[in-house]
Amino acid sequence: MSRDPRRVRRRRSNPIRVDSSKVELPGPLRAMTDRKVLLVLGAVMVVGMVVGLLPGVIGLSTAINDQGLPRQANELPDAPQATPADASGTPADASGTPAPAPTPRETVRRYDEAPALTIDPSRTYTATIRTDKGDLSIELYAEDAPQAVNSFVFLAREGYYNGNPVILGANSDGSAFAAAIGDPTGTGNVRPGFSLPREVTSHPFVKGAIGMGDAQTATNDGRFWISFANAPALDGKYTIFGRVASGLDVLEALTSGSARVLSVVVDES
Repeated sequence: MSRDPRRVRRRRSNPIRVDSSKVELPGPLRAMTDRKVLLVLGAVMVVGMVVGLLPGVIGLSTAINDQGLPRQANELPDAPQATPADASGTPADASGTPAPAPTPRETVRRYDEAPALTIDPSRTYTATIRTDKGDLSIELYAEDAPQAVNSFVFLAREGYYNGNPVILGANSDGSAFAAAIGDPTGTGNVRPGFSLPREVTSHPFVKGAIGMGDAQTATNDGRFWISFANAPALDGKYTIFGRVASGLDVLEALTSGSARVLSVVVDES
């Protein structure tokens, strides 16, 4: 029995249509066909994604640790660690060796005015300059330069020179010319704070001569220097107020640098 072609085409042109709104799923799956439920679920998922991204965005502001290196998301902030100490309480390094004590900063005393004249120019004044290279015994010319000697004696008794580094002055060829003392900072720029008039003496500028003087201001103060060699061209241009009486070998040792004054003790007779 043959089929009628017209009936076949009619059947194919009219497929069966299914209305999804009327399809009923079993059990809890039935809610999946509700548009309101689908909208609520979609909104919940969007909110969840946004909340999940927030920690990463906020974490960008703290992504660098205290050393300037990248920090992991779960890395704790750096915190100072206690330094091990020995029985004496001195901080120790990783090997257990006590760390050296910190070097104290130099305290610079300043004086508003020059000291009153308290020495007796008719008496004899000597001093011992103790350095870490040895001792220098010096004779002071109180009668010829009373202001300079008085300033030196005053500052010595105040302890102003104690701990001062010895500053070396050099010739044009690099050789040591004089040892300057009186600047606790070692920079060569610090003064006690007062000025004195220059006193010209007849004592020559020779090796071991002790003098004061500022070539720029033509004044004296508490700083002094000790000559390492004869310099006759400088006679009369500075205040020579003393000389090294003994300890020229120590004076030679000062030319190597890195010396420090331990104390200055003045004797009067």
